[in-house]
Amino acid sequence: MESALEAVVGRGGSSARPCSGERYTVNVVRISGGEMGFTKYQLAADAAGRVKDACIVWVNISTGLSETMLRAAAYHEIVHVAQALYLLHWRA
Repeated sequence: MESALEAVVGRGGSSARPCSGERYTVNVVRISGGEMGFTKYQLAADAAGRVKDACIVWVNISTGLSETMLRAAAYHEIVHVAQALYLLHWRA
């Protein structure tokens, strides 16, 4: 996950902050349905529904992935981390 995040940030990308602490909570767990990963984010909105805060609660990565698939899953989930920040800056 760290190398994926460094690659995105190193190319000018940004990411939503962790909800707690300075580092993202990453869990390696069994995920059903063939998913390789899942990112849970938390949004806070004002009364008009505009997103005022976005953070990452946790990132789950599936157990049993090959090294290649683990790397692919990590990069894929980091994109979701960046998407959460996009929601913060997007205004309807």
